[in-house]
Amino acid sequence: MEHWWVSTTHTRTNLNIITMQFTDYDADKIAAKLKQVEDFEAKYGENDMSKSWRKWCNSQEYRRREWLWRQNLAKANEELNNTIYHEERFI
Repeated sequence: MEHWWVSTTHTRTNLNIITMQFTDYDADKIAAKLKQVEDFEAKYGENDMSKSWRKWCNSQEYRRREWLWRQNLAKANEELNNTIYHEERFI
């Protein structure tokens, strides 16, 4: 079953194609990213970006909300592009 907002030709590691449900990233990859953040902060100090990455690594709920935000942003962008395309087509 294919929905209009999902292409089965695209695969993502954190996306269940049929149900559009969040699936968390692998714990090893999250740990590797946290290590990268810690190394960065040791070398350059803490900044807003490193704080947000640290929060992303430490909170499953934060990762889920960030995923939802990206899905809604993509959906809004697609709707906007479809609207603009259809308006230009009939002008």
